Amino acid sequence: MAACLHDGRHRKIDWSAHNTAAAPPASPASRPRPDVPTENRRSTVAAPALL
Repeated sequence: MAACLHDGRHRKIDWSAHNTAAAPPASPASRPRPDVPTENRRSTVAAPALL
Protein backbone atom coordinates (compact mmCIF):
# COMPACT_ATOMS: atom_id res chain seq x y z
CA MET A 1 0.00 0.00 0.00
CA ALA A 2 2.79 2.38 0.94
CA ALA A 3 4.50 1.83 -2.40
CA CYS A 4 1.31 2.70 -4.26
CA LEU A 5 0.72 5.80 -2.13
CA HIS A 6 4.16 7.28 -2.78
CA ASP A 7 4.01 6.24 -6.44
CA GLY A 8 2.05 8.71 -8.56
CA ARG A 9 1.79 6.50 -11.66
CA HIS A 10 0.84 3.38 -9.70
CA ARG A 11 -1.55 5.37 -7.56
CA LYS A 12 -3.66 6.42 -10.53
CA ILE A 13 -3.95 2.84 -11.84
CA ASP A 14 -4.66 1.43 -8.37
CA TRP A 15 -7.34 4.06 -7.67
CA SER A 16 -9.37 3.01 -10.72
CA ALA A 17 -9.38 -0.68 -9.79
CA HIS A 18 -9.48 -0.04 -6.04
CA ASN A 19 -12.35 2.45 -6.21
CA THR A 20 -14.57 -0.03 -8.05
CA ALA A 21 -13.71 -3.03 -5.88
CA ALA A 22 -13.13 -1.24 -2.55
CA ALA A 23 -16.04 1.21 -2.77
CA PRO A 24 -18.88 -1.35 -2.36
CA PRO A 25 -17.26 -3.67 0.25
CA ALA A 26 -15.84 -0.76 2.25
CA SER A 27 -19.30 0.54 3.24
CA PRO A 28 -20.76 -2.73 4.63
CA ALA A 29 -17.44 -3.87 6.10
CA SER A 30 -16.86 -0.60 7.98
CA ARG A 31 -20.33 -0.57 9.52
CA PRO A 32 -20.17 -3.91 11.37
CA ARG A 33 -16.66 -3.16 12.67
CA PRO A 34 -16.48 0.43 14.02
CA ASP A 35 -13.56 -0.40 16.30
CA VAL A 36 -11.42 -1.99 13.59
CA PRO A 37 -11.63 0.95 11.15
CA THR A 38 -10.66 3.40 13.91
CA GLU A 39 -7.38 1.58 14.53
CA ASN A 40 -6.78 1.10 10.82
CA ARG A 41 -7.28 4.80 10.28
CA ARG A 42 -4.39 5.57 12.62
CA SER A 43 -2.08 3.22 10.73
CA THR A 44 -3.12 4.65 7.37
CA VAL A 45 -2.53 8.23 8.53
CA ALA A 46 0.81 7.39 10.13
CA ALA A 47 2.13 5.50 7.09
CA PRO A 48 1.82 8.41 4.60
CA ALA A 49 2.98 10.93 7.21
CA LEU A 50 6.22 9.04 7.77
CA LEU A 51 6.74 8.54 4.04
